[in-house]
Amino acid sequence: MPLLWLSLAFLLGTVLGSALSWPVPLWLALAGLAALGLLLRRRISLLFQSLPVSLPSTPVPYSLIILALALGAARYQASLPAMDPGFTGWYAGGEQKMIVEGMVAYPPETRDRSVSFVLRPDRLRAEGSIQYIPVKGLLHVTCLPGNDWHYGDRLRLVGLLETPPQGEGFSYRDYLERQGIYAAMLYPQVKVISTDQGNPVLRWIYAIRDRALAVSKQIFPEPEGSLLAGILLGVETGIPEPVREAFRLTGTAHIIAISGANMAVVAGLFSTLFGRWLGPRRGAIAAVLGIGLYTVLVGASAAVVRAAFMGGLSLFARQLGRRQAGLNSLAFTAAIITLVAPQSPWDAGFQLSFMATLGLVVYADPFSQAFLRLASRVLPEPMAARLVGPVGEYFLFTLAAQLTTLPVILYHFHILSPVSLLANPAILPVQPAVMILGGLAVMLGMIYLPLGSLAAYLAWPFTLYTIRAVEAFAALPFAGINVDPMGPWVVVILYAALLAITLSVPRWSRWKTVVSPSMGLAVMAVLVFLIWRAAMWMPDGRLHLTVLDVGSGDGLLIQSPTGRSMLIDGGPRASLLADALGRRLPFYARKLDYLLVAAGGEGQILSMPETLVRVPASQTVWAGSSRSGRAARNLQEYMVSHRLEAGSVDAGQS
Repeated sequence: MPLLWLSLAFLLGTVLGSALSWPVPLWLALAGLAALGLLLRRRISLLFQSLPVSLPSTPVPYSLIILALALGAARYQASLPAMDPGFTGWYAGGEQKMIVEGMVAYPPETRDRSVSFVLRPDRLRAEGSIQYIPVKGLLHVTCLPGNDWHYGDRLRLVGLLETPPQGEGFSYRDYLERQGIYAAMLYPQVKVISTDQGNPVLRWIYAIRDRALAVSKQIFPEPEGSLLAGILLGVETGIPEPVREAFRLTGTAHIIAISGANMAVVAGLFSTLFGRWLGPRRGAIAAVLGIGLYTVLVGASAAVVRAAFMGGLSLFARQLGRRQAGLNSLAFTAAIITLVAPQSPWDAGFQLSFMATLGLVVYADPFSQAFLRLASRVLPEPMAARLVGPVGEYFLFTLAAQLTTLPVILYHFHILSPVSLLANPAILPVQPAVMILGGLAVMLGMIYLPLGSLAAYLAWPFTLYTIRAVEAFAALPFAGINVDPMGPWVVVILYAALLAITLSVPRWSRWKTVVSPSMGLAVMAVLVFLIWRAAMWMPDGRLHLTVLDVGSGDGLLIQSPTGRSMLIDGGPRASLLADALGRRLPFYARKLDYLLVAAGGEGQILSMPETLVRVPASQTVWAGSSRSGRAARNLQEYMVSHRLEAGSVDAGQS
């Protein structure tokens, strides 16, 4: 209990430090007074005993609570940058182009129409000047696609330093500032100065992630491959917008992000494997190290760090033979994350992760006990006890998490998803199979690609089912209900009402059960699914012309009566094109026989290089008149690097 109070005091101090904006020395002085009061607490308690009014008792001394609060406020104020000429954000908003040099701090994010990355500058100068100024801070950079940069590359940028936009519904400026980024540069000139800078361990980890991402694109069709990249590797940029919107509407977007459920699967796998090889104690230590490496691999966001920390605590608690104190662990984890990243409490992902875990800690067992009592009235008690496990895991726990996250969702995203109570139980049971089988296929593919392609047959049905089920629920008329924006005080009132209701309900005893799935039935279901799916994809003797939904451009897929396929153009967005092809090409023959470039404009072929990585073409025919644009050059460079010869056609040729 003292750990809970001190952690909450530190978190409250962080919020207080943001609201009052007192300087760090003042907060440290308050902390010093609190420490002095802690040393003299006996004399102070005697003084208060003589007063007619006594303070309510607490598990820890008031002076210790004030000390934690003051240190939290001081930590927040110390994290704010000093706006001076030695800080990158000082130069944002100027009208003169700047020359900035620095290192790529994290792996770049590739989207359909842009590549973005974070640069850690170490010096800059105005264009036309020869004197460099040493600087610190971070810079968000957005460039055109078609470039291949990596963590550790040292770059020279030439462009305008801008202040990130504020926005009305969403402040991109606040979002970046919470990550310590106060300046941005849009579409600058970029030159690589050197490579392989930075931390060699991080370079190795990110190289593994890049390799795993490339393999996932090669062995899985779209959009299943991009979904797996989000679930396994934390790379969500390739997920098509319609698929992402379906997950958002149905309240299942947590499936995509690396969450506590994902980390629980990883922790369980590591604990089992290392425990068998090294023994229980050493296996637990190795599992925690593995969780740490996986956390870095997928980006180490606040939600991921919280999930990893909780997973590590659960492993150690299991070895010590103690039940993990949920509230203490949750509050302590939040305080540690805030100590490292003081802007975390204002991050929507951190809030959702924290409140979802709080819901599970507070309501999971009472909901399970309530279901057990109700089910025992109509079913034999042994059967009701067997049902409480799966019903709790796939429905009641979802209800518990959504109960505590609802105010945060309404505040940040202005959407209510009634269908989530149906969508989550429908897809959650297959998620361990998605992660385990998908991860196994990717690892095997990194060793030997054909072996990974073969293993992908096992994981693909579960991933496909996840997407199709979510899209089916998203198509319902009541899937997502938009609500008006509300102020923070409404959130406070909602949580106060929830707290009042919770305190008025008596506490229930804890109950936990584990239900083993039928592996034989699962294997048979996968085989039947694959056989029927392959039969449905066999050529039907008809010519199919499909106009693909690729956004603003054009894309036409021609499938012959014998099953041969040709793609004509593809539009500017690789995620939409790969998604459309992945839904129409057979899983066992995920490639094009012909690619016909009918127009060389950017709006028609910008998506081609990235799509060809996922859906290769046996032959390429270039009929477009223009080969001089940027998109045409990117496609030609890809074809040269992959030894693809482009034929040409003339008028009248068949």
